[in-house]
Amino acid sequence: MSAEMHGLVLTASPGEPNTFAYRPARPSLARTEDGQAQFSFIRAGSVNMLSFTALWEAPQAAQDRVRAALATQQRCAPEQITLVPQPLVAGTAELRFGDGTGQWTTAATTASSGVAPFQAAFSLMLSPEQAERLLKAAAGEAGWMGVAYRLTAAHAPVHHSTLDAQSSFSAEASLDSADPEGLFAGLRTEASASVSATHTTSPAGPAATESFGDAALWGLPKP
Repeated sequence: MSAEMHGLVLTASPGEPNTFAYRPARPSLARTEDGQAQFSFIRAGSVNMLSFTALWEAPQAAQDRVRAALATQQRCAPEQITLVPQPLVAGTAELRFGDGTGQWTTAATTASSGVAPFQAAFSLMLSPEQAERLLKAAAGEAGWMGVAYRLTAAHAPVHHSTLDAQSSFSAEASLDSADPEGLFAGLRTEASASVSATHTTSPAGPAATESFGDAALWGLPKP
């Protein structure tokens, strides 16, 4: 069972009461070291140009807050809480625009950096309708713009399968010529099959999921 805490989704490890797997709850907007959003929206006449960088990360500050909160719950020292990142890769990222009622349309797709914090850069021209939806998101209204990352397992186990069997065939016949009145014939057969093969596969991991972040939660700069 999973729960969200301080922007992270946590899953307790069975049999290990102080160990938790974590992942970011949702994508967010990348910022510079001084806190400036990596976001640009230019409107000039009929031109609407949007550029920004999204990311999918679990900031150290969030991990520290989670560790402290879990330590209080578990009644132990924070140092006794172990946080382990879930082995997930945030690959393809999609910029989506919504209609405010939960219906979303993908406007652009880009590949992430492939490693944490999985930065994904977007740069595109917006239609007048998309520009208006961006303005609503910047005003803090949910349901108008967001980014979704496709998540896949970082490692998939390898399964082996082996099939063994054996094959042979023999036949025997005899004719007793000492008895002209009778004929003795015997036929003995024996058969089996033999096939030996080893098959190695990398099975598909859990069905890919996604992590979606509504831009209304990003604190976008007011255009």
